[in-house]
Amino acid sequence: MEETCPLGSKARPGGARMTIFAPTKIDETSGSFRFPAAREALHAPLSAFRKFLKFSSTHVTAGLWAIFKIPSARDRNATFWLYLKFISLLMIFPLIRARKISEEKVLGATMKLADYGTFLGLISEILFQRIYSFKSSSASPLIFDAGSNIGMSILFFKRLYPQSRVIGFEPDPQTFELLQTNVRRNRWENVELHNKALHDSEGEINFYTDPDRIGSGKMSTVRERFPDSANRTVRCQTVETVRLSTFIREEIDLLKMDIEGAEIAVISELAESGRLRLINEMFIEYHHHLKVDEDNLSRMLRPLEENGFGYQISSPSDLPWARKSVQPMLIYAYRLS
Repeated sequence: MEETCPLGSKARPGGARMTIFAPTKIDETSGSFRFPAAREALHAPLSAFRKFLKFSSTHVTAGLWAIFKIPSARDRNATFWLYLKFISLLMIFPLIRARKISEEKVLGATMKLADYGTFLGLISEILFQRIYSFKSSSASPLIFDAGSNIGMSILFFKRLYPQSRVIGFEPDPQTFELLQTNVRRNRWENVELHNKALHDSEGEINFYTDPDRIGSGKMSTVRERFPDSANRTVRCQTVETVRLSTFIREEIDLLKMDIEGAEIAVISELAESGRLRLINEMFIEYHHHLKVDEDNLSRMLRPLEENGFGYQISSPSDLPWARKSVQPMLIYAYRLS
């Protein structure tokens, strides 16, 4: 049975309610686009070396190849040295995971963080594999960043297009504080932030997080993102929801969406409002089988097809196949005309 935030639960500043559910196990190995093998290595010290070898044979190699394709020699060299640092940290992470590392220097930026394992995962996919890289005809593209987390994606966009305009959304209050700090201390201009969850209506919704890992990539409005098994706690709080369409008043160069289970609701609302046609390109992280009995991939893709988008899909999956397993996908959608 899905658990909800009771009306009598502890009040948060601003009126949000919070409840802690325990015991609950947070599945660290499934349903995350951010390198399932790497996540296992980071959170299973006894098998770290074996998992590191598996990770190296796939994602590390892909990241290295992506770095060598960076056009600017200066950016390529800086990213490569950061890459070497990341690899060394990944190898010894089980030895240093108990340390409370609260900030790191990343490509000239000082990033405040809460969970170092999550931070390494963000670096991997965003800065090394460069999964959000795109080409714009404008020197100051308008970018909507749905699911900004602590701001690693904004760092990437600001390095790619220093004059870009970025509108970011992050619903978790604690993660949002880190995001605000990182935008302010790095003096990123033309960045607008909203501490709200995106959905298909305005109001409030339950939001689930891991209280021990602020900024975790599993934060979600979907309770199934944290399968109930054993020995972990899950925080439930209510957060404000808004419709993305109300923020779209002009053509958008890029929409990046990593909202852990709410993507169908947001894309469907954009299509119904007519605002989807104002977007040129999209990166959408879609979580297939987040609810194991639901097969909704067609609901994700149909609005794209009906509104003039082509798309490509990337999906790292463990073989052999397992029925009803969570399958994360990255969808790159682009306007056909």
